[in-house]
Amino acid sequence: MKIGLRYDMRAPDFGASAGELYAAALNQCSWADALGFDAVHVGEHHGSEDGYLPSSLVFCAAVAARTRQITLQPSALLVTLHDPLRLAEDLAVLDILSGGGRVNVVAGMGYVEREFDMFGVEYAARAKTFEDKLEVLCTALRGKPFEYAGRTVVVSPTPIGDGPRICVGGSAPPSARRAARLGLPYVPTSKALHDLYEAEMVRLGKPTPPPSHYNAPSVVHLAEDPEAALQIVGPHVMHATNSYAQWARSRIDASNGAWRPMGSLDAVRADPDVWIITPEECLRRLRERGKDGEIRFHPLIGGLDPAESWKSLDLFEEQVLPHLVADGLVEPSPRRASRPAGQDVTTPRQASALPGRPHS
Repeated sequence: MKIGLRYDMRAPDFGASAGELYAAALNQCSWADALGFDAVHVGEHHGSEDGYLPSSLVFCAAVAARTRQITLQPSALLVTLHDPLRLAEDLAVLDILSGGGRVNVVAGMGYVEREFDMFGVEYAARAKTFEDKLEVLCTALRGKPFEYAGRTVVVSPTPIGDGPRICVGGSAPPSARRAARLGLPYVPTSKALHDLYEAEMVRLGKPTPPPSHYNAPSVVHLAEDPEAALQIVGPHVMHATNSYAQWARSRIDASNGAWRPMGSLDAVRADPDVWIITPEECLRRLRERGKDGEIRFHPLIGGLDPAESWKSLDLFEEQVLPHLVADGLVEPSPRRASRPAGQDVTTPRQASALPGRPHS
């Protein structure tokens, strides 16, 4: 079972400040790393009114400095909007800073038209531009001189070992066919897309890909009283969901993953991809999903107060995670291996009064 965190660093006016959110995110990543979480998923968008994170690799570098083993996953990294050589340089440095083998890039084409206008990239040609830049990026990360735009270029320093892993992300059939044609790993938003990717790989005579994790709920927040938590967390979920849904309306080929517009707290409560539930219910659902399941916290969604987000994470650490380890659904980390359910353990954010973590 995969366990992760996701951040997009939205800071709407009715939520916590950007400074509070960034401090809390880094502390939460350090906490998750100590508990053996698998990955930190980091979004990217540009020019958003609520401050959506535009610099995912800078954020990942800060996380790398605070962690030892957790995977750093820009998802999606909007390759189409970047200079591919500079992107390769930044990824090489991030790979070195993080010790090698921790950077897993989910390359995205992008779909919000105003972002393309912002960077002077032709929206109508985005598919070709994405593939061209992705090819340059992959070539540049090898650290060897090559011809690009009529000149010889080289990216230095080179990453450690094999360097960052480059995948293609997508929520529409063309992305599955593209990933197969390019021979790259694929990170889809549904089983149907993974099945299409697998079929295309077989048709093209390429190796059958391993199973993909694609069934994580979009929001997880644990509480002893979910109805009370809904009143606090719900408006933040609605803000994030409605923003994603608005962006997705410009697309003719796919919805934006599991994000659907919500007009009330009743809609939040009824959404199957939003889990505002007790620890007991969370454990039950995860046990049903088994080792192929995934849980991905979005703890600061929509600018949620860090104190509220920590309440949820604490409940997961204390009342869910030990049982997942005991059941053999997740691998024990050195820190949590000997910790029975209900027994406390000192984690980095508890060792001292850190910004973004309330005093006990």
